Amino acid sequence: MKKCPFCEVLIAGSKCHLCGRDFKKKNLKNETISRIAINGLKPGNKVRHIKHEKTKWSNFTNGLIHDVSRSGKSVEVIWYNDAGQKIAMGKYDCNAVERIDNQDEI
Repeated sequence: MKKCPFCEVLIAGSKCHLCGRDFKKKNLKNETISRIAINGLKPGNKVRHIKHEKTKWSNFTNGLIHDVSRSGKSVEVIWYNDAGQKIAMGKYDCNAVERIDNQDEI
């Protein structure tokens, strides 16, 4: 097994299951290596919305960072419900989400 150079997860074949890049079809020289946000978040980190206690954002407690902007100031997050189904996707300021260190909360 090898690591995807973009999102740093182990891949078995030629396609990364997290970022969806196919290494046989694309020229990897034109793409940049995985970016890290200003607050240290990177693709693959599990996050929750900073205001998850309020009703408007109560569903945003289980998210996965999909991409980081070039400037590192915003992140693209995919939100999942308790059953593991995708419920939303959005772009947020990196200060609006916080990393979940304890994996038992997910």
